[in-house]
Amino acid sequence: GEDLAKVPAQGALVPVQWKHNLGHGAVADHAVDPEMRTQLVTLAKQVVDSIGMQFCSVDIVEVEGEGLMVMEVNSGVMMDHFMAQ
Repeated sequence: GEDLAKVPAQGALVPVQWKHNLGHGAVADHAVDPEMRTQLVTLAKQVVDSIGMQFCSVDIVEVEGEGLMVMEVNSGVMMDHFMAQ
């Protein structure tokens, strides 16, 4: 893998892994501010209601200057990596 402490030369192209899901080694952070948790739950419920799903996961990110954004909705929820943490 790449040395994350190394600063690439100006103009150098550095491939990065954009997948940050639990199956690829990410760790769930349960320390969410109560106000943020309320915003996340509200947005997730709006998304689920708008597409009529009964059970799914909603991937939400906070984008600087933009706020909360939905990345995807997953109907195939996999809990094995989450439960293993």
